[in-house]
Amino acid sequence: MPHRDPLAWPSPSAATDGEDSIAGQLASRIEADPAAPDEPIDWAAAAAVFEQEALAVSPRPGAAQLLYEAGRIHEERIGDAEAALAFFRRAVEVDRAFVPALRACRRLAMELGQDGLASEILDAEAAIAPTPEARAELLLLRGRLLAALGREAEAATALERAVAAAPGSFAAAEEAARAAAERGDREALAEAYVRCARCAADRRLSAHYLAAASALLEEGLSRPDRAGALALDAFALLPEDPLLRASARRHAERLGRTEPLAEILEAEARAAQGP
Repeated sequence: MPHRDPLAWPSPSAATDGEDSIAGQLASRIEADPAAPDEPIDWAAAAAVFEQEALAVSPRPGAAQLLYEAGRIHEERIGDAEAALAFFRRAVEVDRAFVPALRACRRLAMELGQDGLASEILDAEAAIAPTPEARAELLLLRGRLLAALGREAEAATALERAVAAAPGSFAAAEEAARAAAERGDREALAEAYVRCARCAADRRLSAHYLAAASALLEEGLSRPDRAGALALDAFALLPEDPLLRASARRHAERLGRTEPLAEILEAEARAAQGP
């Protein structure tokens, strides 16, 4: 039997209990009637066979895999990205939990500039994401695409869902800060900086986010007590930083906080002695 190009056809053994195994059986039927050694494979015809089989078993989940394979042929063998995207989209419509089709549909939609479709697929992917962190990442990307499309309200909702899905996600906190900065919302930006500080793995980064939040609250929002508390928290994380020490000392003196002021003075004395 002449060698055929392996298209990674799914095998019958790959089908799970209760699923159609037609996608795997199809490869065997194609192999049973191979092309001549020098005859090129008719990939368009092969894709058409997959589509016909999908129509025959639809709406059962096996149809999604058949449509996905037809899409792969159009993308990888024929070079028709738009036709491939149409097949991937049909596969998703049949089974919104079929991950290979979701990923392929989102990837091609973004490559072809169809960000609206990509945002829809991202929502479906987020719904079945295996971890809160993965769900947050998908929702963040959805939010960015929606914002680029001018759909600000939907973008804000996607961001809120991302933060709710993974409250400890540094990426979600940073995205919240970016969105607040773009809106010019200083209070939301300050709170986002505080979340960034809580989520950051590095104490230096946490300290500087707290200092930035403190500055916003003091200078832009006239909330000196909250600003002072954050300045002291920043100093506690990074007492060796001279700027943070100076800010913390000023706030401690203004607030009459004698205990942290004593700690700040001790840190200043150690810094003056040198290494």
